[in-house]
Amino acid sequence: FVDNNQWVYLLEVRHGCNDDNKIIEGVYQLAKILKYCELNNIPNTFNTTKLATTGRGLPCSALTGLYVHYDGGCYFCHRVLEERFKYADLITKKININNYIALRAGFDFRNNIVCMSCPIRDYCSSMCVGAINEYWGKNGCISIPIPSTCKYFVLKYAYLSYKFPKAWPLPEKIRHQLNETISHIFPKDIFKILDKRMENDNDLQ
Repeated sequence: FVDNNQWVYLLEVRHGCNDDNKIIEGVYQLAKILKYCELNNIPNTFNTTKLATTGRGLPCSALTGLYVHYDGGCYFCHRVLEERFKYADLITKKININNYIALRAGFDFRNNIVCMSCPIRDYCSSMCVGAINEYWGKNGCISIPIPSTCKYFVLKYAYLSYKFPKAWPLPEKIRHQLNETISHIFPKDIFKILDKRMENDNDLQ
């Protein structure tokens, strides 16, 4: 891909994960990509290894784009193909603007009580609407974040901003708040653990 000057889109799987080791491994793999690029003069064109650049970091197509299904329906998300999530029909030309406004407001997370106290609220790339719907038992896209995904994002932003400050230029105040947060949910020496792995990784020698 790199040799042919192609931009690679890496899709982060944001389903619930109760295994902290898998969360840590996911963050390590992203750090490894960044380090490998650094060592081999490869431009960092991977979406998951760069800070989000859209408004409030929302890359979700439900929040930033228009999804049209092959049946002509415009559903809020390609993973919630039910009538209650349809806000337009290109065949009948019916539009339910109230449905769109309500769904979009509910999943912006701007005013979600969990997100309001999060240090990366203004930078977070947000949750996958379909994953949330599935995680909470398909009860109608409940706009409550998946706890383990939050843990993953917090560790990702904390470690990458510490290890690669140029690629992840977060303000010092935010980094301090992140470090405080992860000290309560991960081993206190988590950065040292990840650093040590990177030092001993044969792919990075």
